[in-house]
Amino acid sequence: MFSRFIGGRSLTSLGRRIQKLKYKPIIDYVGEKGNFTKENKKCVSHFKYSFISLKPTGLGLPNIEKTYENCLDICKIAEKNNNKILIDAENYLSKEKINVITDELINEFNSKDNILVYKTIQAYYKDSVQDLEQFLSKHNNPGIKLVRGAYISEDNKYRVLCDTIEHTHINYNKGIELLSEFKKDKKTDIILATHNKKSCFIGKELDNLNNNKENRFKYAQLLGMADILSQELKDYGEDVYKYIPYGEYSKSIPYLTRRLIENYKIMQYLFT
Repeated sequence: MFSRFIGGRSLTSLGRRIQKLKYKPIIDYVGEKGNFTKENKKCVSHFKYSFISLKPTGLGLPNIEKTYENCLDICKIAEKNNNKILIDAENYLSKEKINVITDELINEFNSKDNILVYKTIQAYYKDSVQDLEQFLSKHNNPGIKLVRGAYISEDNKYRVLCDTIEHTHINYNKGIELLSEFKKDKKTDIILATHNKKSCFIGKELDNLNNNKENRFKYAQLLGMADILSQELKDYGEDVYKYIPYGEYSKSIPYLTRRLIENYKIMQYLFT
C-alpha cells in the first residue's frame, strides 16, 4: 500500500519514481509536527524547476517567527533553483499563523515576472469564499492552490466547516469562478487540486470560454488516486500534476490516515 501512495523513502528513490511518472510532480516531505527544516532544504536543493510543498507544522509551528525564518531560507534556495513553493494550509488551529506567514512570503518573493509562493485555500471552511475574496484584494501576483480540505477529523469540533459536502462543493466551484475572473487581468498561477471531475471541467470550460491559452488553470491529483481523471485532463491538453509525498514510512501515517478518511471507498477496494 505504501508504494502506491508514497513516492519513496529517500530523495534517490523519489527521483526514480518521478522519472517513471506520466505527470509533473508536486513534491512533499511527509514529516509534520516536528522540525524537518533540514530535510525540506535538501529537497529544494536537490530538485530544480519543480513544485515543492511545505508543511509549516514541520518547520517550527506553533512558533511563528521560527517557522517564517525557516520558510524564508527555503524560499531563497527555491528562487535560485527556479522552484515553486506551495505552503500547505493544515488544520484550523494553525490557520491564522500560516496565513500570516504565507502572505509575507508572497509579498517578499512574488512578482509579475515570477510566481514563487502559493497559498492554499481550503473550501470546506464556511467562510472560504470570503477569505479568498479578501486575499485576492491584497495581492496582485499570488500563487494559489485551491483544495477542499483534509483535516475534517481535527477541525469538525470547532464548527467552522461546511455543514454538508454539497456546501463544500458550492464553495469550491465559486472559488474557481472568482479565480477565473481574477486571472483575466492579473499575473497569477492557480492549481485546482481536486479529484472532483465536475470542478475540473468547470475550470476547463471557463478557460475555454475566456479563450485563455496561456494562463490556464493547472490541475493536481494525489499519487495513486484519480488516475483516470488525471489522464483525461492530460488528453485534453491541460497541465496535470501528481502530488507525491516521500519520506520514511513511519512518518507517513498522518498523511495516509487523512487520505483514508477522504477516500474510504478507494481504500475499501484495496483491502477487499
